[in-house]
Amino acid sequence: MKISLLLLSLLLFTQTLFAEMTVQERAIKTQRAVKIGKEVSQKLLQTLQKNLKRHMKKGGPLAAAKFCNINATKLTLEVQKQFNAGIKVRRVSLKTRNSSNTPTKMDDTILETFKALSKLQTLPPYLMLEKKHSFTYYQPLIINNAVCLKCHGDIKKASALANFLKQHYPQDKALGYKLKDLRGAIVVDIPHK
Repeated sequence: MKISLLLLSLLLFTQTLFAEMTVQERAIKTQRAVKIGKEVSQKLLQTLQKNLKRHMKKGGPLAAAKFCNINATKLTLEVQKQFNAGIKVRRVSLKTRNSSNTPTKMDDTILETFKALSKLQTLPPYLMLEKKHSFTYYQPLIINNAVCLKCHGDIKKASALANFLKQHYPQDKALGYKLKDLRGAIVVDIPHK
């Protein structure tokens, strides 16, 4: 009787220890994924902003829009290639300009949540989802610079830009933003390791 009670106690202790190790391992994996998500998101933002700023200085919003039309997706893929295999990065929005930035159903749910939290001024810096074999990191994109509004705000007075956008993005919904509005999110898929 005493031996079976001792074995049962040992078994329960071992199971608790393994459960704690699993929680600790999960915490380490999550912290690693958050770090990668931040790095990838920041690299993408810096790359896009640097290039758009250069083209904006050269030829204003129209030059920036032309550059973005041809290069934003390519630059996103280039940033993705700079990180470990299996990591995927993309930009999504509820109000898309480029159809390649259309959100999945899960992205849509996250973006709607971000939108609601933004209105309450409680938007987190990121959100992390854990799936069976990967993490998905979401970083909200906020219009925090007036220069963004030159292409995403009220562009009625910029007829050349408006014409370009109508021609190249006939389904464009990415207009009418104001400072501090939620523009979308950067999404980084990170495999478990």
